[in-house]
Amino acid sequence: MSGGQCSAECGGGERRRVVVCLSADSLDLVADSLCNVTVRPTDVDRCNLHECGTGGHMYTWLVIGLTRTNRPWAVTAHLA
Repeated sequence: MSGGQCSAECGGGERRRVVVCLSADSLDLVADSLCNVTVRPTDVDRCNLHECGTGGHMYTWLVIGLTRTNRPWAVTAHLA
């Protein structure tokens, strides 16, 4: 669940959000103590984790292993 605007365009930023406890039946706002604290989302969400200078695009290395007959046998993608 996203919140407001990210604090950085690239290189990792933070986005603040409001997390509240609601009744599952009525969707009314209730005391935080009524919700399970172990599954509570954080108030800050990480955003724009891509490196600066890539124009916001993610690029992928593709590793292809070849057999003795030059046919591909395994393909592994590595996100950079």
